[in-house]
Amino acid sequence: MITDFPFHALQHFLVVAREQNYTRAAEELHLSQPALSRSIQKLEERLGCLLLERKPRRVMLTEAGEVLLTRGKEILQLVEEALAELNDAGRRGRIRLGAIPTIAPYYLPAVLGPFAKRHPEIAVVV
Repeated sequence: MITDFPFHALQHFLVVAREQNYTRAAEELHLSQPALSRSIQKLEERLGCLLLERKPRRVMLTEAGEVLLTRGKEILQLVEEALAELNDAGRRGRIRLGAIPTIAPYYLPAVLGPFAKRHPEIAVVV
C-alpha cells in the first residue's frame, strides 16, 4: 500500500544512485553511513528486490534500481508539485462562474478585467 511507502528512503536511494557511493551520499544527506544503509535496506525489503550492487569502492544500480531511479525521480517531482499546489493557498487554479446572459455582458467585464490583472494565474470560466 502507498500509505506505508518510505518516501524518505526513496530520496536516500536517489542520492546514493547519483553519488554511486554511500559515504558521499551519507554526508550529503547528513546521515551516518549505517543509518543510510539501513534506509536503503528497508526500501529494498519493502519493494522485494535488490536495488544496488555494493562494490568495494562504488555502488552500481541493478536492473530494478535503474527502473526505480527513473520512476523515483518522477514520483518525487509529482509529490513536490502536488505539495506546491496545495500550499499556494488558492492563488492558482480555475474558477467556474455562472451568470445569466442578460446582465453578464454588462457587469462581468468591469469585474473580471481587474480580477484577471491582479490574479493572472487563475483562469475564470464563465
